[in-house]
Amino acid sequence: MDKEAIKLAIGSLTESPAEAIGNEVNEDLIFSDDAFSSFGASAPEATVFECLKIGQIKIGTAAITTAGDLQAKYIIHIATCGFDGNASEQSIIEALRDGLAKAKNSGIKSVALPEIGRQTSQIPLKRLAELL
Repeated sequence: MDKEAIKLAIGSLTESPAEAIGNEVNEDLIFSDDAFSSFGASAPEATVFECLKIGQIKIGTAAITTAGDLQAKYIIHIATCGFDGNASEQSIIEALRDGLAKAKNSGIKSVALPEIGRQTSQIPLKRLAELL
């Protein structure tokens, strides 16, 4: 039987012992220094190339790539917003569900997520925690 649990932790996402880490992105999977990516310009090169190969994904969906030289094996790119950077409750919920479903279908056992929606929405922090 699968055991599912949520644990809260403070620390660097890239140092998490999880098998996969989440990365909130826009629909273009573009890595930049702004709020569209958890990694910004410091994203692993191999991952950037995989994202370029994937191209655009729909808002409310996710894509999985390898994590390059990071501790995690995979990165789940969670598209919560368009290039305008405005995520909604619906897009956050849909993207998280899609990302976690894809992780489960890929056999990924543990996922560490950043504060999805914290910088891309006007949704209060308490509500964002409820959405997670």
